[in-house]
Amino acid sequence: MSSAMTYKALLVDFDGCFAGKTLMVSDPVRKAIASIINRTFVGLATGRGLQGTIQRIIGEVPLTGLQILQGGPVIYDVNSKSIVWQKSMPPADVKSILDIVQSKNLIISAIENGEVYTNNDNPKDRFDPSINYKSLTDLPNQFVTKMAITTGDSPTDAAELAHMITYRFPSVKTIRWGHSHFNMYGIDIAASTKLEAVHQYLKILNLKPEEIVAVGDSYNDFPLLMSAGLKVAMGNAINEIKAIADYIAPSVDDDGLVWVIEKFF
Repeated sequence: MSSAMTYKALLVDFDGCFAGKTLMVSDPVRKAIASIINRTFVGLATGRGLQGTIQRIIGEVPLTGLQILQGGPVIYDVNSKSIVWQKSMPPADVKSILDIVQSKNLIISAIENGEVYTNNDNPKDRFDPSINYKSLTDLPNQFVTKMAITTGDSPTDAAELAHMITYRFPSVKTIRWGHSHFNMYGIDIAASTKLEAVHQYLKILNLKPEEIVAVGDSYNDFPLLMSAGLKVAMGNAINEIKAIADYIAPSVDDDGLVWVIEKFF
């Protein structure tokens, strides 16, 4: 470890940081994580839910303890295999948003208690084909923690709708997920961010903000980086994230996370 500061935790966004377009974690990244796992908390802070890709990653990579999921409203403990903290959206707002989006013939999904529900009947067009999706008509709508609009062939319509939803429903906010391999608008709890989740993470683990290194690349990583003692942007990050970062690592395709681990841990 070449840094004078002793960092105790590493929180990393998944898409574009932990893994690239293939959604596979490279061998160098696996080995780098394994080299610090006995002395460092290593976790994801991702907009994705537990099902599908993240569940697979947790089984393949030696992550420890708490994982921040769905952009902030859920903290999952890989050791106990349980949700240790979560927040939900008002059911009335969820119903209204679902009705509005579907009236525009756009694809929307919702997550409740770890299960993913969607109105998309085509598995090939789904954000993560490895998820066991359920029909949106079966959504209980008692504890929805996240929704997402897939832009598909109508990015302008989706953008306008996302802005309208934010204006009409103060309980939620919309954040664009801008990656080359998918384009979506996450509908999140307005008062819930990766920043709030990190604060809960700190309380549970009895850590201080200055003891955390956070790594991000896209719009929804602003709160994550602002919560940490050390902010790192990936080389493939958007310019706005690079502008607030203390360091810029190599790109995800060049195993930038290995550079982060070797430099700061």
